[in-house]
Amino acid sequence: MEVSVNLTKTTLADGTTTSVTAGGNGTDGLASTPQDALENNKDQSTTGNVYGVYDVAGGLWERVAAYIHNGNDNLLLNGKSMVEESDPKSSNAFKTVYAYNAAEDTREANYNVNKSKKGDAMFETSSGDGYLSWYGDESSFMFGNAVFLHRGGTTLDNPGVGIFTFSNTPGMAGNPLGFRSTIIVK
Repeated sequence: MEVSVNLTKTTLADGTTTSVTAGGNGTDGLASTPQDALENNKDQSTTGNVYGVYDVAGGLWERVAAYIHNGNDNLLLNGKSMVEESDPKSSNAFKTVYAYNAAEDTREANYNVNKSKKGDAMFETSSGDGYLSWYGDESSFMFGNAVFLHRGGTTLDNPGVGIFTFSNTPGMAGNPLGFRSTIIVK
C-alpha cells in the first residue's frame, strides 16, 4: 500500500507558504476539528486508517543520522557533534557513515559504491539515482557538499515525494526541515 503524500500547505501572515500536518489545526481548510482532519486524510497514514503514523511522506524533509565522509567542510560546519562522536569514518548505533567514490564524488557514483549495503531501505527500494525508488519516489544520494541524508520530501517537491524518498542536503538549518523521534525497543 502506498502512503499518500502530505501536500497540504498554508500561507502564513508574512505571505510565506509552509507545510501543515495531516492532523491539521482546524484552520487549514481540511476540517473543522483535528479528528475530522485525521479522518479526511487517513490515506496519509501508514495503516490507511486514523490509527497509523502520519506525515511520513511530504510535509517536511526529515533529518537522518547519516552522511558520507568525503572531507567536505559541511561535515563539521553542520554536523560536528554527530561526525565527531566516536570514529567519524565508521557507523555505530547512532549514525550511519556511507562510503564515497574518491575518483568521482557524484550522486550516481556514490550510490553505486553503496548499493550493496542493505538494511536501511534505500537500496532495497531503489534501483539508482533519480526517481527510481518504489512508486516513482526520488532517490538522490549524498555527494560533494550535500553530505547528509534526509527522507520524505516536502509539499514543494512533487513529484517524487513519498515514504521511499531519500535525498542529500548540506545540513544547514532551514524550512521545511525536521526530524522524527524514534524509540527502539529490544
